[in-house]
Amino acid sequence: NRAITMHTEMVNRDLNHPAIVFWGLHNEVDTTLPQTRELTIKLIETIKKLDTTRLITFASLVGEEDICLDLVDVASFNRYVGWYISKKIDSLPAYVERITSKIKEIGEKPILMSEFGAASIKGHTGLEVMRWTEEYQAEYLKKHIETFFENDAFSGTYVWQYCDMNTQHEDYLMKPRGFNNKGLLSEYRHPKLAFYTVKELYKKYNPKPEETERKFLMY
Repeated sequence: NRAITMHTEMVNRDLNHPAIVFWGLHNEVDTTLPQTRELTIKLIETIKKLDTTRLITFASLVGEEDICLDLVDVASFNRYVGWYISKKIDSLPAYVERITSKIKEIGEKPILMSEFGAASIKGHTGLEVMRWTEEYQAEYLKKHIETFFENDAFSGTYVWQYCDMNTQHEDYLMKPRGFNNKGLLSEYRHPKLAFYTVKELYKKYNPKPEETERKFLMY
C-alpha cells in the first residue's frame, strides 16, 4: 500500500515534467520472488491508470534470474562487473551474453545499462592500473562503454555517477572518507581522467544525430 501511494504521488507530481522519459518502479529489489512480481504488476497498473504515454522500467540487480522483466517496456540492468561483481573485468562479455539471451527468451525489448561504474580517488594515480586509481576507473568505463555500444541489443547507458558524493555512515570503513567515489568528477566538480575518457567515447559513438542511424541514450 505504501508503494502504491508513493507511485501515485510521484506520477501526479511529475506528470507534466518534460524531463521524464520513463517511470521507474523500483531499484535493485529481489525480482526473483513471486511476491515481487505481484507487487510489480500492481505498480504498473497504478501508473497506467494515471499515465499511458511513458515507458515503464525498473533497475534489475539480479540479471538473467529476474522473473519480472517481461512486465516492463524497457529492461534496465544495474551491474558492476569488475568492481563489486567479480574482481575481473574479463567476465563482462559472459554477463552481457546472459542478459541478452534472457531478453531474447522473453521477447525483444530495449536494454539499458542503468548503472555501471568503478570508483577512484581524485589525484590517486599509479604506474600500474590498480583499483581506486584514476587509470583503473578510466579503463573500466572504456571497456564497458565499448562493449555496450558495439552490441546492437543495447539502446543506452547510464554511467554511475556524475560526481563523488557522501554516502551512509555505516559504509565508512568500506568506502574511503565515507564517500561513493564513482563520480566522473570529484565532489568539488574537478574532472577525473574518466571524465575525458567517457567524453571522447560518447563523441566517437554518437558524434552528431544526423550522422548515424543508431541513437544512444547517454547520460
